[in-house]
Amino acid sequence: MLFDFDAALRRMPRTFDSHDFIRVWSRDNQKPYIKFLSEQTGEKPFMSAHSKIARELNQYSKQVRQAGKVTSADIFGEQARCMSWQKLH
Repeated sequence: MLFDFDAALRRMPRTFDSHDFIRVWSRDNQKPYIKFLSEQTGEKPFMSAHSKIARELNQYSKQVRQAGKVTSADIFGEQARCMSWQKLH
């Protein structure tokens, strides 16, 4: 796994979306987040990084499960589709 999401997952409500998670995780892990962003190539490094973070979150299948796509505000305040998640415990 690329990152340790355990602490951020403990802070999340029972149901949340990828945008919510990225805000919490990136706030608590600013240096790794900035480093990860800087490693992205292409015209949309935020989109690339956030997609990878969401895919990584899917590896925490003992803690969360996908609950379908939703529309919510991304870090730029724009409405975008992303995955919603439900905690299992």
